[in-house]
Amino acid sequence: MRRLSIILIVLLVSIPMLTFGGEQAEANQVDWNAFGKNLVKAIASGNEGLQRSAMRLIIHHADKVDVGQAVFDLVQIYRHNKNEKVRQLAIVTLYKIQNKWAMGFLKRDLKFEESPVLQKQILACLNDY
Repeated sequence: MRRLSIILIVLLVSIPMLTFGGEQAEANQVDWNAFGKNLVKAIASGNEGLQRSAMRLIIHHADKVDVGQAVFDLVQIYRHNKNEKVRQLAIVTLYKIQNKWAMGFLKRDLKFEESPVLQKQILACLNDY
């Protein structure tokens, strides 16, 4: 019984250590340049599901990827998508990219935005920018 307890304790301690070590090694091997290029392609794809996923990844990894080439496509998503949640996602993505032109566009577009939810979100992004 004691032997089984020791084995169980060793397993419980080693599994998180092995998992953490694997994640750390994987994070060091990411090709952020290629990842950024693929995110730009995903935004330009026209596939809404792929675009949503790419926007979430850009938000999460904005400090590591260069997706400046996707700015115009993101603005198109913000301007023309009928789903307000997707438009919100595009606003946050544009904010996280920290592109001067995109933030200027949002500032100019604010007075034409009809949705109070989007107006508040744009104002919050502009104030933090």
